[in-house]
Amino acid sequence: MKRFVMTFIIVYIVWIFLVHTLDTLELLTGAAISLVVTFVTREFFTEERRHRMIFNPMNWLRVIGYTALFIYAEAVSHIDVMKRVFTGNVRPAIIRVPTRFRSDLGKTLVANSITLTPGTLTLEAGKDLFVHTINYRKDYKIGKIFEKYGIGVTE
Repeated sequence: MKRFVMTFIIVYIVWIFLVHTLDTLELLTGAAISLVVTFVTREFFTEERRHRMIFNPMNWLRVIGYTALFIYAEAVSHIDVMKRVFTGNVRPAIIRVPTRFRSDLGKTLVANSITLTPGTLTLEAGKDLFVHTINYRKDYKIGKIFEKYGIGVTE
């Protein structure tokens, strides 16, 4: 019951920020929608991951750190892809990227981060990831930085 109430409070607060009004009808509608959303998502929001809950402030700091890292990697990749477009210096390849993630959430996080970064595309996300890159190097460590910081977020 405690998990349900905590999830409802978070969802309802998000609703209030989204509608940006304190009209009675909006608040009642938000409460009803928040109840439905809470019922559907309560297990996700309160699932324990190594004895830590999503409400732990350290997890939120890890998410913020991961987001900052992702934005930096995105910017660097954009510059790299622009250089390759102008010079034509590409060596495309499909490579297998092993991951240490046990959860589907972690694998999805890394796969999406790789795909959203310019110049790479995740083709398959099973036990290992298969990634297409426009510039293959033998020492290429696709996704390793995402994996290093993503483990703290999802596992």
